[in-house]
Amino acid sequence: MKQIEFSVSHDNCWGCDTTEKFPDVILDFERMVGIKPIKNNYSAEVSIWKVITPDEKILNKFLDAFPKHPRVLRIEVLSKNKNTARILVITYWEGMIMEKISKYNVWYDKGVDISKGFDHFKVYADKGKGLGSMFSELKEVGELKVHSVKNIDKISTDSESIKSLLTPKQLEALIVADKHGYYSWPRKTKLSDLAGKLKMSRQGFQDNLRAAETKLLPFIIKKLKEDVEG
Repeated sequence: MKQIEFSVSHDNCWGCDTTEKFPDVILDFERMVGIKPIKNNYSAEVSIWKVITPDEKILNKFLDAFPKHPRVLRIEVLSKNKNTARILVITYWEGMIMEKISKYNVWYDKGVDISKGFDHFKVYADKGKGLGSMFSELKEVGELKVHSVKNIDKISTDSESIKSLLTPKQLEALIVADKHGYYSWPRKTKLSDLAGKLKMSRQGFQDNLRAAETKLLPFIIKKLKEDVEG
């Protein structure tokens, strides 16, 4: 299994364009709500993002400018404080980088973070199949920077190496689930209760927990097979 980190900057992208104009802003992807059809055979992506800024003034300017991008259909501010906001974003799906990447046999670590005019990705691929074609297509639409390609099957079993596979939220979800008996049988707690302990939505907590399990289980099973067969 390959772990690939790369960044893409491309024209007519609401994230790249707005963070290039507001270089102090970071857009942190939280989750995909879904893809829905709209008029004229187009589709819209509905997703939730966290906007992180240095101060309230920049945040307000960004929230005022962001909906004016031609690819943004609508935004809704779900919550807001002095320098951060959670927003629901509805944009055109066709032509997006995530649409292009989704054609290939890869899955996301947690989606995409956007800053300084670049979409930043961490994805996983089975043996790296199709990566060359994916990179070629991305180079055709913008500037591509490949930061690393790692064979995670060869990561050692020490705790730091295993932690490197997970985002902080995914690691936190695993630890809380184990601590409160989610992996006991019968289970001693529910997903909604665990989500409440971290002040997250049930869906958000479940997404983090399932992503962590999806990344760790193939690695653990492979190591067990090597031990048994070796």
